[in-house]
Amino acid sequence: MSAATPERGWQVRLLKPRQGILGQPIRPAEVGEALCDAMLASENLLEDAQYQKICPNEFVVEVPPDDYAHGYAPLEPGLAQQWRERLLNHLTTSNSRQGRREYRFAGQVAVAIRAAADLAAGQVRIRSRLSRDGAAPETAAQAVLPGCLELLPDGKRWPLPAGLVTIGRDPACAICIDLPRVQELRLVSGQHAYLQCGPGSYRLFDGTPAGAPSVNGTFVNQQPVGAGGQPLQDGDIVILAALRPEAPTLATPGVAGLRFRANCD
Repeated sequence: MSAATPERGWQVRLLKPRQGILGQPIRPAEVGEALCDAMLASENLLEDAQYQKICPNEFVVEVPPDDYAHGYAPLEPGLAQQWRERLLNHLTTSNSRQGRREYRFAGQVAVAIRAAADLAAGQVRIRSRLSRDGAAPETAAQAVLPGCLELLPDGKRWPLPAGLVTIGRDPACAICIDLPRVQELRLVSGQHAYLQCGPGSYRLFDGTPAGAPSVNGTFVNQQPVGAGGQPLQDGDIVILAALRPEAPTLATPGVAGLRFRANCD
C-alpha cells in the first residue's frame, strides 16, 4: 500500500496484489480492512474543539475495468453496503477500546465502487475524504426521500435518504440520538435500529444491519419490531428501548422516541 496523498480533496491509497508464484488478486475482505485503515489514518483525520477526531465519511473503491465487470459489478450494491457496515462497526469498536467517543464521522457514511482505466490488473485504489453531507457524486442514487423522522419531544428532524439509515446512540449512526439522558443511561444501543428506505417504502428493523439485536428492543406504536422489520406509516411512533417490553413508554428516562412523517417537504 502506498502512503496517502491528497488529490483534489481526496486522500488516495493504492493497494497492490500480493506478489508470489500464484500472484493472488486482492480480495474484498482485504479491501474492507484497507478502508478501515484509511478511516483512522492520522493524516486523514481532523480534530474539533473538544479534541474529538473527525474521520472521513466518503469512500470510493476503484478497480481495473475487467476486474470491475467480472468481480465487482455483479456484487456492487451488497458489497458496498458490507464495507459501509464494516466502517461503522470499526469506528464503534475503536471508540469502545478508547473508553470514550474518540472518533466520529464527518457526516453520513457513503461507499461506492467504480472502474478506473489507469489501474493495472489486480490493483485497487481507495479514495477517502471528509464531507458534511456524506453524498459523494458516485452515490447520487441515494436521493433524499420525502419522509423524515422527528425526535420527540423537541421536534428535531432527520430527512431520510434512499438506502440504509442507521439509528442509535453512537455518533457513527446516520441518526445519532445524542440527548444527554440517552447517552448517560445507555438503554439505547450504540447501533440500535435501522431503516431500509425507498420511494414510498420505509421499513424499520431492530438492531444492526449485521444482525446483532439491540439490548432493549425497538417498538412501533408500542408493539415490538420483529425479525422481518416493520413498515412505517405516517404518524407512527417509534420507541427505542424499554425496561418493560410488554409496556414500552416514552416516560422511561433514557429511552428515545421518534415520530415518522411520510412527507416533510
